[in-house]
Amino acid sequence: MRPLVLLLLLAAAPAFAQAEGGTISLGVGQQKVIQVSNVARVAIGEPDVADVKQVGGGNELLITGVGEGRTSLLVWRHNETRISYLVVVRKQDPKEVVSEVRSLLGDREGIRIRIVGDRVYLDGETITTDDYERVQQVTALYPSVKSFVRPSANAKRLAAEALNRAYQKNNLRGVEAKVVGSTLFLEGWVDSQDDLKKLDMVTKAVGEHAESLVTVGVKKMVLVEVDFVEVSFNDNKLVGIKPPLHIQSTEGSGATVQIVRAIPGLDSGQTQNLGSVSATLGATTDFSIGARFDYGFVRVLSQPKLVCASGEKAEFVAGGEIPLLIVTQNQFAVEFKKFGIVLHVTPTADRSGNIGTEIYAEVSDVDRALSIRANGFEVPGFRLRDVKTNVTVKDGETVILSGLFNYNEDKEVSKVPLLGHIPIIGELFKSRNFVDSKTELAIYVTPHIVVPGSDRVKELIQDARKLYKDAGDSVSFSIFD
Repeated sequence: MRPLVLLLLLAAAPAFAQAEGGTISLGVGQQKVIQVSNVARVAIGEPDVADVKQVGGGNELLITGVGEGRTSLLVWRHNETRISYLVVVRKQDPKEVVSEVRSLLGDREGIRIRIVGDRVYLDGETITTDDYERVQQVTALYPSVKSFVRPSANAKRLAAEALNRAYQKNNLRGVEAKVVGSTLFLEGWVDSQDDLKKLDMVTKAVGEHAESLVTVGVKKMVLVEVDFVEVSFNDNKLVGIKPPLHIQSTEGSGATVQIVRAIPGLDSGQTQNLGSVSATLGATTDFSIGARFDYGFVRVLSQPKLVCASGEKAEFVAGGEIPLLIVTQNQFAVEFKKFGIVLHVTPTADRSGNIGTEIYAEVSDVDRALSIRANGFEVPGFRLRDVKTNVTVKDGETVILSGLFNYNEDKEVSKVPLLGHIPIIGELFKSRNFVDSKTELAIYVTPHIVVPGSDRVKELIQDARKLYKDAGDSVSFSIFD
């Protein structure tokens, strides 16, 4: 009897190690979570019917309906017990799918949902790229839903404009977003891998997805041509009767008028009259009645040409240094103060041919009239005119900085001693000289994007070689010296 009882117990032992978990029913594309504690491993019979994943720290199973059919799910626990489930995946009611998809899409415009047979289709055009990405996410959840939705061209264009504004704001001017067909591309260059990471962060912050063709490479080169032009206006009026002690003999009378052309074409150091009008009434007598009016000229102070990498600073200094004596309690020291023309430019070029340029220009000169005396030493004064700005222009366009004025007024009275002091009658024995001097500094800045071997670079090289040759010829022997 005992052997029979033992045999029955051994036959019943596997029944204690295995349990039936029941039936799990779901539709295609649906997901369900079941609670199972101490899960060691799982296995699914037909992966084309259902998929299973462990979640919740190993105490939950996520089951997804993949295709119509039936399959078995086996779950092993850490105590070697096993649970068996029957998974039945049925076709989901299309109306039910439409209801779920509509709730996920919300009130997004331009998207239509249709039922054809037992399938659900999406078509139309999305207004924004965010809406298009939402459609892609929904169709990934429902295999029975097919999408024919496409992003509108206007949505991609607006996305590209938003990205380009963000890149400009974050100093990524070498990158440009473009739309090709229905795809958003990023083209251009960045300076380093750090800038490439920054580009990716900015793109994600805007909320757009784009195919990147951006490279990490050499910066563009920018040529900056600058003209420092000084315009002087001299209004010199001599009115009255000049006494014979001051008169300079003149003959006849006359008038001259000169008209100048535009500023471009002047070489450095050249001057040209803006215009003058003069008239002298007089004779070879002892007294003369005169009236003279003079009007100024233009001269080019300097014409530097600077080449630098995009985003880098270029500096130009033309002038000199004046020694200043620094007196302390125990010693003397000499400090040199620079004066002349100082130019700092920082051009930054983008893919569209725009060049943003930071400009600082300064023109200074020593003015003895402004000097002071300290501890028995004369300290000279300086006249300074400077400008600082940031502008953006197209390749080859010129920025004109002007309005830096210097204005002086003087009056000189010449008269015969004693006679010139008599009221009313004294006007016959005196003359007045009015001198009004106004100087304006104008700065012309023209940036160009250049590449090695371009026509502009070749022209500059040829000009430099010609200048070098002319300088050598001027100091060499010649029979025409």
